[in-house]
Amino acid sequence: MCTINVTLKITADKTFLDAVQMGYTEDEWCKTLPSVLLSLPALVFHNSLWYISDHLVIPCTGKLQETLFTLAHDILSHYGFDKTYGSLRNAYY
Repeated sequence: MCTINVTLKITADKTFLDAVQMGYTEDEWCKTLPSVLLSLPALVFHNSLWYISDHLVIPCTGKLQETLFTLAHDILSHYGFDKTYGSLRNAYY
């Protein structure tokens, strides 16, 4: 019997995550998140990123949302809008 040890590591593009963090300082809604942290149990600030439950908060600045949509569309074999949006809705807020 052969045993294989495998480690799976999932990483994100640091440049994109830096842009998300910068976007938090520009997006008016994201600027309010620190003030509601205690009253919204699902809201978490971890590693300089905001999450609602396990959904990463993507600020509405620059082209972050467009970039995510384009990547998802390309990776998911060019699904239409509804299927692509549905896949993103499960991971991002």
